[in-house]
Amino acid sequence: MSHSRFRAGEAVLKELGVPESEERRAVEETAAFLAGHQPVIDIPPVIDLDDVVARWGGR
Repeated sequence: MSHSRFRAGEAVLKELGVPESEERRAVEETAAFLAGHQPVIDIPPVIDLDDVVARWGGR
């Protein structure tokens, strides 16, 4: 089993058009996206949504 912590700052949520009340959903969808694009074992222990947006693009 693998565990990762996700950080979703206010600015990236705003950039993505995600209200703060939907932060958990944004993190869950990000985790699913990453799992679909790379081996789960390669997902780092700390993930910042800013980094995901920078690498994979927004919207």
